Parts: sequence; structure tokens; C-alpha cells
Amino acid sequence: MAHFSEQQKAELVRQHQDGVPWTRLAEHSGVAVRTLQRWAARIETGQLARAPRRDKGSTRTAAELVTAIEALAVRRPAPTIAYIHRRIGDIARDRGLPAPGYTTVREIAQSLDPGLATLADGGDAAYRDRFELVYRRTASAPNEQWQMDHTLLDVTILDDHADTRPAFVTTREHRRFTEFADTVRSHRYIGLCYGAPGIGKTLSARHYAGTDEWEQWHPLSRGTGALPPVPEAVQQSRTAFFTPTVAATIKQIDQGLPRACQHISWAIDYAQHGHVDPYVHAESQYSGNTELLIIDEADRLRTAGLEQVRDFYDRHRMGVILIGMPGIEKRLARYPQLYSRIGFAHEYRPLRSDELTAVVAQRLPDPDPDDSGLAHTAALAAIVRATNGNFRLADRLVTQVNRILTINKHTHLTPEAVDAAQEALLIGR
Repeated sequence: MAHFSEQQKAELVRQHQDGVPWTRLAEHSGVAVRTLQRWAARIETGQLARAPRRDKGSTRTAAELVTAIEALAVRRPAPTIAYIHRRIGDIARDRGLPAPGYTTVREIAQSLDPGLATLADGGDAAYRDRFELVYRRTASAPNEQWQMDHTLLDVTILDDHADTRPAFVTTREHRRFTEFADTVRSHRYIGLCYGAPGIGKTLSARHYAGTDEWEQWHPLSRGTGALPPVPEAVQQSRTAFFTPTVAATIKQIDQGLPRACQHISWAIDYAQHGHVDPYVHAESQYSGNTELLIIDEADRLRTAGLEQVRDFYDRHRMGVILIGMPGIEKRLARYPQLYSRIGFAHEYRPLRSDELTAVVAQRLPDPDPDDSGLAHTAALAAIVRATNGNFRLADRLVTQVNRILTINKHTHLTPEAVDAAQEALLIGR
């Protein structure tokens, strides 16, 4: 019987060898006596398992019909099995061949290579998304959207505790942003930072606020064990970082802004006193120690959301920085109550050619001494021209260049590798 395993069959035969009649075994197991005797004979010969069929995996359908079934199965849009079965029946009758059944047609159609079927149905893009090796970055929480939209450079350093962390490259634009944030923080104004996508706005803001160190330390505060020291960057900046979701509601903003500021304020109290008593250190409950709030992706805030930010600013003594795309300054001009509170505006500009060259060169192989570095210089110039100061685009292109060099086992950078990497990417402006 198909539902009996080899161990169960052997157990029934062993019971007969112990003196149980075949008829009683057949009555209790529901297996015919003849079948039990056949199992016993197979055990004696050591062939209890049924031998596989010789024609397993093959079909007796004519080869030309099999080819026709496969050709119909990869049509676009993908036809149903019933349609393929009807068409094959017509072809078989026209050629005087036996028509295959519905099950046979379905098995042949479903046995096609998945890559071929995906390529035929969805095209090159669908095939690449499903079968090509792609490094994907995903966000594990709503406030980690920056991981997808603002990719850190894959330069890593090793600290004293053998932990890896992304290395931050201080550029001229980051120094300008730092001066802008310090001014907003000291004067308690609303500041506006805008710039093209991918040039490092969010990266600079996170580095200023110490958000990377904060996201490693804060989860530990929810445990019962001893806490490590509060990150020095958080103590110095006293800055909360908040990213609204794409469809942020008033309730989410109303709860998210004070929660982000209260967490930073609590950490400052903990760093100063070692223990926070809400009755003694009441300022930690009201975000009193937080001096600056940075709101990234401010373009997502609708009219009610912007009013919520203004109300929160009026109720607390802290500076606020809104980070967005070019044009947000014109949009905010339509809201006079909020716009009148903006004291500073900062345009974040793309990297200059010399800075981009220095950043990119850190992640690429050393020049070839045999050609006096000419190929290396030409390749760096090609990267600078292609990325046009875009930090994120430079990261993607450099990653692809290193991948091509590794595949081809090249140890030095060449312009040909840069050209090949550009062809494999969607280079946008």
C-alpha cells in the first residue's frame, strides 16, 4: 500500500514471523493477505522497496508535440493550460498523432526551466530581478528608510573592540552643514536644508546627530543589564533625528516627534546622573535636554503635518531642521505661519571634483606603476564625469567597478572597467 512506509511493512511481516496469522494481520491493517505475502517475499530477497519505473521522467508524446507545447507555454502573455491542451489537440489531429491528455500537457509545460519562463513572460528586467545576483539593502523599521534611500559608502574601519562601522568622509559640504546646524541649534530657529537627491544630506545629518551610534546604544536601554556609556556624539550634539513614513498620519507625527526628543533627553540625563528619576529630573519627560530636532524627508509632510511640526516647535525650546528636495523652500512659502519662523536656509551642493576624486580613490585599487598612473587617472576622471558629484551614484558605480575587476581578476583600475560598470547601471542625473 502506498501509505505504508518500509518500516511499517517490515513490522507487519515480523509479526507474522512471530506467529500472527496472515488473516488477522490483514483484518487489523486493512491490507490484503496476498499483498502481505508479497511483502514478505520481497523482504527475503532484500527488495522491499518497489523498483522505480524505467520510463519515469520521460514521455511517450511525440517529440514535435512536446516542442509545440513548450513553444506555446513561453508565449506572452502566458496562456492557460486548457488553451494549450486545445491547441495541441488540434495539431495532433491535423498530423494524425495521438493527442496527449490534459495532465501530460500540464506536466510538460510546468517542467520548463523557470528562468526561460520568466524571461519569456516578464522580459529581461523580470529575469534580472529574480535570477541575477544583486546586493539589496532593506530597512527593518520605518525610521530606517535612510538605509535604502541614502546608502553609506562601503568603506569600513576596525575599532578597538573589533567592530566594523562605515567610515565617514568629512567634505566641504559637511563642514558647511555642521556650521548651519550649530547656528540653528544655538539660536533655536527653524532651519531649512535642501539639495538634489544622493549628494549626502541625510548622511551629514545623521553623522552630526550621532544617529548611527544612537541606534546601536538605544536598544540596550530596554534591557535589564548594565548600560554602556552614552555615545559621545549624542551627548555633544543633543540632537534627535526623525524620519516620517511615506503616509505619515497626524497621530504618528504627534507621537513620533516627542518620543524621539524624549529619548535623547533621557539619555543626556542618564549620562550626567547615571540614573533618571522622573520626579527629580522632570526635564527628561519634556524633551528639555534636546536642543535640536532634525526631520529628514520633510517633503512627505502634508499641510497638517507641517502645522504639527510648527505647533511642536512653539511648545518646546529647541531648534528644528527640515531636510528636503529642491523646491521645498517655495512650497513652505505658502504657509506664512511656518515660513515666518524659518531663520536659516542652507543649500546642500554636490561634491566638487577634487573631493569626489579623493573619496572614490579610497575604495579603488592603487594605480599600475607600469603606465605611470595614466590609466588610473583617466578612470577616476571618467567616474567623476559620470557621477557629477552625486554621492550615492558614485557609491553604486564604484561598487560595480570593483565587482568587474574581481570577476576579471584585475588588480589595477582601468578605463575599460569603468565603461563596463556604466553599462551595467542606470546612470541618471
